[in-house]
Amino acid sequence: MKVIKIALVLLILLSGLLISGCLQQANDVVETSAETPTVKSTVQGTAAEAETRTITDMDGVVWTIPKEVKSVAANGAGNQIVFMVGGADKLVGTASVVQQNEMFVKIYPRITEVETIFVTGQDVNFEELVKLDPDVIIGNLDDTEEYGLVDLDIRNQSPEDIKTEVLLVGDLFGEEEYKKAEEFCNYYDGNLNYVTERTKNLTDEEKVKVFVAGADILSTEGIGSITTSWIENSGGINVAAEAGVKERGTISMEDLITQNPDIIVTRDSKTREELLTNDQYQDISAVKTGKIYVNPKGVYLWGVRSAETALQTLWSAKIIHPELFEDLDMNEETRKFYSTFYYYELSEEELDSILNPQ
Repeated sequence: MKVIKIALVLLILLSGLLISGCLQQANDVVETSAETPTVKSTVQGTAAEAETRTITDMDGVVWTIPKEVKSVAANGAGNQIVFMVGGADKLVGTASVVQQNEMFVKIYPRITEVETIFVTGQDVNFEELVKLDPDVIIGNLDDTEEYGLVDLDIRNQSPEDIKTEVLLVGDLFGEEEYKKAEEFCNYYDGNLNYVTERTKNLTDEEKVKVFVAGADILSTEGIGSITTSWIENSGGINVAAEAGVKERGTISMEDLITQNPDIIVTRDSKTREELLTNDQYQDISAVKTGKIYVNPKGVYLWGVRSAETALQTLWSAKIIHPELFEDLDMNEETRKFYSTFYYYELSEEELDSILNPQ
């Protein structure tokens, strides 16, 4: 009888161990939609004892980082993503372009007190960066490893890139931040699907030719860029890509005139005014009809490499095919995004400054 009881006890204990193991494995699986990538760091050793973990960047490089990341330096759009997922208080290094952004400063005033590491693009205050010794850098820099610095390489030339980057940044800070990253990915997927459903049956003749001007009229983005992605998703054709421009580059004036875009999107009103008044561009269809739009700009410029590209997807669809998106209210969508991801309620004046920047 005792033998039977002992066997039963051992059987119960063994079952408990197996169930516990299965639960632990289940906890390691992140539930995401089929379209959303999964990104997760791996703790070194047992969860209770580990002081470090490994994380894989978007170039496949595996980095060892602290179990709890306490300091981050971020370039450009990386700051918006850090802020959005809830890690802004860990920023110790930022970029001048972020500190000059009125909306970012208004919503998160502390950003002006963070050390300016990235001046313009790859112009980096490297000496100060080494002094700060952040746990992680989001900057795509060269030669940081020799200083013992962790620099996560990221890409942001497609919606999948943007979502993967957001998840990667969320994973830096913890479970709650990762959940916020997942929430964003689901939101972005929803916007993409909403737009694609309405534009997917357009014929080539019905698609609208679009040109996007960058820092100046002829600087633009072409093949393989996030710009081409949102234009095509919205039922448009990126004329820069048609002219052979790759990623970030320039188009010749002759090619721009030959491509004859129906719509032009600029980064500021100054470029818009130049297009309207410069005699060299007067034969372009978009100039003749006045269909030149200044791209919205909030915590970051919507049309480039921040997570606010999720709003760009909607806005671009509205301007490229207004007849298909009459019911789309960009005021409402912008308010919702800021409330959901920044916990900030926009005033009428702030909303107007985002959607109609100068």
